[in-house]
Amino acid sequence: MGEEGGREEGGEVLLYNALLFKWDRLEKGYVYIAEGRIQETGEGEPPEDLRHAPLVYNLPGKLVLPGFTSPLTHLTLYPLRDRIGVTMEFSWAWHLASRISPEDAKSLALLALKHLVEHGFTAIAYMDPHPEAIAEAVEEVGLRATALVPLDAPEGVDPEALDRLRERGFPAQPASLYGDEPRGSSVYLRRLPGDRDMTLGGQLGPRSIACHPEYQGFGDPAAFCVGHNLQYSTRWLNGELGFRSNISYWSAHKLTLEGLGMILGEDVRWLEKGSPADLVVVDLGSVPFAGMEEKGLSSILFSTEYHVPRVETLVSRGQVLVDGGEELVFSRAALSRGASVALGLRRAPV
Repeated sequence: MGEEGGREEGGEVLLYNALLFKWDRLEKGYVYIAEGRIQETGEGEPPEDLRHAPLVYNLPGKLVLPGFTSPLTHLTLYPLRDRIGVTMEFSWAWHLASRISPEDAKSLALLALKHLVEHGFTAIAYMDPHPEAIAEAVEEVGLRATALVPLDAPEGVDPEALDRLRERGFPAQPASLYGDEPRGSSVYLRRLPGDRDMTLGGQLGPRSIACHPEYQGFGDPAAFCVGHNLQYSTRWLNGELGFRSNISYWSAHKLTLEGLGMILGEDVRWLEKGSPADLVVVDLGSVPFAGMEEKGLSSILFSTEYHVPRVETLVSRGQVLVDGGEELVFSRAALSRGASVALGLRRAPV
């Protein structure tokens, strides 16, 4: 979706003695990160010179794979995720989020981003009111992101926000909130609305993105997203959309690199030298692990909203955002403010 801007890429990190989830196999080996990219990776023990990296992680019993991605997300609607499509129309939720200040929108975004980071997400594309305030939140956290600026939004989006975001170097693309091409404009992504205008997914050229059970009528998706309900995690999508018997590499691709490719606007390789340093480390713990074709492994590996297995470490743009299962980037004051704004939004009339 465009060139990257925002937070400076991270320093040197070495992950070793872990199971690496490669495109065609699992291998025990190492990954060395510098300047926001995978610089070296291989089987077995890392070369001695790489062991002097400032951050070294010995990961026995852990699985390393590309970070989860969501190429369509509504961060400011996070407090209303359990109501949209049930007791509340999406359009009303958008109206409520449009009425808050940019500062409050940023606070809500930080609250939602904490949830995403703790559950293994490293890259998103968001479609929200106040897109410039959301960009500030994303940059502070350190995720890769693209702003999807809806040209047909009835409120909450300045028509010039798209140009201003691009001028400051933040990736941004024109989008459609209601699924149509706005008159006189072409859009990069169209939101697919369903009953009560809930977000079913998105359409990006010939490729589609799924985030809700009712999406199934649109056919096989190219990638998965969380839409406005962050509880629809990769575990739920993996089960509902047919990947019940095993974790195929192709289904894993839809959960990780396919979405990242959409967000970055480029093809991304699978844990290879030169790939973006966006990785999630999950702790398999006591879960039986018999290989990639083990029945039911998909529901075990991708049950991220329940932390089974838990996200042990998260690296985004070369920066460690989660260490030992604990996020490192969100201040208590910012989260408290976000919680207060969320409570006010939930108290608004339906």
